[in-house]
Amino acid sequence: MRRVLAQGKGDESDLYWPANFLAKECDAEGLAWLSSRVGRPQNCLRFQETVPLFGKCNYRQAVPYLIKNSIHDACLNIDDAAVRDLQHFFPHSPRGFDTMEEMQSYFCTRAKRENIKVDCTAE
Repeated sequence: MRRVLAQGKGDESDLYWPANFLAKECDAEGLAWLSSRVGRPQNCLRFQETVPLFGKCNYRQAVPYLIKNSIHDACLNIDDAAVRDLQHFFPHSPRGFDTMEEMQSYFCTRAKRENIKVDCTAE
């Protein structure tokens, strides 16, 4: 699957499958590919199973992706999974926020405090 992903043949929807297969095994290449997408490379039902892999695999490199792309996702299951991952990476985080912007700001601040490069500008 690494070779299939490295060859990059097909669109993001096609490459999602080998990346996700690898990610399920906590493979860094699969996790890196999945967390480097600008958006979500698969539909809600599929990707809601992928986002929790970042936390399960303790893949902290996904923090910028989770903050910028996932906590504002139109699919609430993806939002929830992203927040659980971020709470895993940042223990003792608040469990509730008044707004999504407040949540994003909080996790941006925590990430920057730990020298994680994340784009915290609003879209």
